[in-house]
Amino acid sequence: MKLFSESTSVPVKTGTPGRWSAVFLTEGAGSSGNWLRETIERDGPAALPKGSRCFVTHNRLENGEPDPFRMWGVLAEDAQYDGNGNLVGEIDILPSWVDRVEEVAPHTALSVYLMGESDENGDITRIHQDIQNGVDMVVHPGRSGSALVEKLYESATSHSETPPGARLGDNKKENKLEKEEFEAALKPLADAVAALVSEKKAAEAADAQVKADQSAVSSAVESFEAAIVAIEAADLLAPQVESLRAAAKSGQDVAPLIESAKAVKDAAVKAVTEAAGDEGVGRILGESGTDYVLSGFGGGK
Repeated sequence: MKLFSESTSVPVKTGTPGRWSAVFLTEGAGSSGNWLRETIERDGPAALPKGSRCFVTHNRLENGEPDPFRMWGVLAEDAQYDGNGNLVGEIDILPSWVDRVEEVAPHTALSVYLMGESDENGDITRIHQDIQNGVDMVVHPGRSGSALVEKLYESATSHSETPPGARLGDNKKENKLEKEEFEAALKPLADAVAALVSEKKAAEAADAQVKADQSAVSSAVESFEAAIVAIEAADLLAPQVESLRAAAKSGQDVAPLIESAKAVKDAAVKAVTEAAGDEGVGRILGESGTDYVLSGFGGGK
C-alpha cells in the first residue's frame, strides 16, 4: 500500500455560508501516478467519506498524525463520481477558518492525501479506505505547502488557537464567574421569597393559635354551662351552690365536688334532725339567724 498525494483544483464557494465545492481527483497522469477512471469511480467515494478531514499542507507530526490545529474543514458529504472521470464534493469550513480560507483560496489548490496501490506501469489501481485519507490545502499543485500556507496557519493560530489546557482553565474561570454573578443576581429574589415564606408561616401559626384559643374558650364555656346545670340539679344548700359556682368558674372539675357537697348536706340534715326533731329541720336549715350553721359553709356557731 502506498501513499498518494495529488493536487487538483482551487476550491469554489457555494451558496451555503462556510461551504465550498471542489474537484478532488481527475483521471489521467498526475504527480503520484496515472489515475484510472475506473479506480476513481469504484474507490473514490468510499475513500473520501463525509467527515474526512482537511488540513493545511500534507505535513505530519513525528508520530505520523496530522496537527489537529491545522485542520480547516471537513467533507460535508461523501465524495461523488461525476461520470466524467472526476471525484467531486463539498467541504464545510470550520468557523474559525472561514475568513482565512476565503482570503487565500484563490492562491491555493487542494491536494488529496490517499492510501492506495499502483502497478509497475504507474497506474493507480486501487484507493483504500483509510482514516488518514483527506483533502489538504497546498499552494502549488504537485508540491507540498509553501510559506503562504504557513501564513494562513499562523494567522489562524494567532487569532483562535490557545493550548487546550489554557482554554479549559479559562472556561472554568468563566463558568465560576458566571455562576457567582447568577447567584448574586438571584439573591434579592431568594431573600424576598424567604421573607414571604417566613411571613406566611407566621400568619399560619397565628391563625392556628387563634383557632386553638377560640376552641379552648368555646370548650370552657360549654364546660362551665354544663357544670352550672349539674350544680343546680344537685339541690344543694345556697352556700354550697355559691362555692361550686366559683370552682366551676375557675375551670375545676365540679363533678366530684358536687358529690362531696351532697354527702356533706346529707350528713348535716341527719345531724340537725336528730338534734332538733322533725319539726325544726326546715326552720334550722332554711332560715337565717338559726342557731345551727353547717360546718364548711359560712362560719361557725
